[in-house]
Amino acid sequence: MRSNTVFVVAFLSVVGLATPAPAIELEKLYAERALVSPTPSAESVVEAAFNNLFGFDSEVRVETFTKRANAETERSAFCLHRKRFQDTTRTLVTSLAPERVKGMRVLEIAGDRNSSRRSLVWVPSIGGEAITTRYRLTDPFLGTFSDRDAATVRADLVGLRTYEILSRAHTEMDGETAHLITLRPLASAGFERVELVIAADVPVILEYRYYERGDTAPARVARAPRNEMLDVKGRWLPGKMYYRDRVLETETEVRLKHTLIDSTNTPDALFMDSSFYREPIAGLESEGAAGN
Repeated sequence: MRSNTVFVVAFLSVVGLATPAPAIELEKLYAERALVSPTPSAESVVEAAFNNLFGFDSEVRVETFTKRANAETERSAFCLHRKRFQDTTRTLVTSLAPERVKGMRVLEIAGDRNSSRRSLVWVPSIGGEAITTRYRLTDPFLGTFSDRDAATVRADLVGLRTYEILSRAHTEMDGETAHLITLRPLASAGFERVELVIAADVPVILEYRYYERGDTAPARVARAPRNEMLDVKGRWLPGKMYYRDRVLETETEVRLKHTLIDSTNTPDALFMDSSFYREPIAGLESEGAAGN
């Protein structure tokens, strides 16, 4: 680096544009430039945030409380297991509450980048073998499924992983700097755009805002407060989320408990077509029965 700097200064001196004196200043300038990190692209920010949220094998215990106008609060609970295999990601959802769906299991098998997807369902009251279904998981934090075409599903969080970037800006949330990145979901025609507020220092999504076509106010907002995030072995994951749906006139509080899983504590049989509904899952009975 020293020899190159001397050569540059000598050359400039010959043509009358500089003298050897600023050599130290040039070295300082090069050092300062080396310390400046390039601004990450919007695509890399979004990809890192989704990878932080979904890019690992996990067990999530979820409890939701939904308020509707002039109605009692509805409680549901379920357990979600997700495990990646060589060419597929397999997600098992086991319902714990309300009582009418307790014990029902749905296994979803998605190919790389969600290129192909199929699901199997097993209902304890019917028994027998699992049957193929058209239902697919649309929001793993709410435990919602749909058998409709992807283009007609509202607020398809899973479908957000195929998108194009519309814009990028900077904003603040809870006094901290954040990215404001606007996407157009490629799989859904129900929403014109979705805004993601992503923290600037760690790849966590703090807020999702879904806009229907021609609407200036979000039809649905999902918040994951920073102070409710959980440090799960180096990943910051939502401990609570709050959904507000202006169209359905509902507000939902979601409580989550995350555990990283491996083959030693979660057998592969839990994700296989022929055995997912037979494999016991420790601790589900007591957790499903208790309401907080």
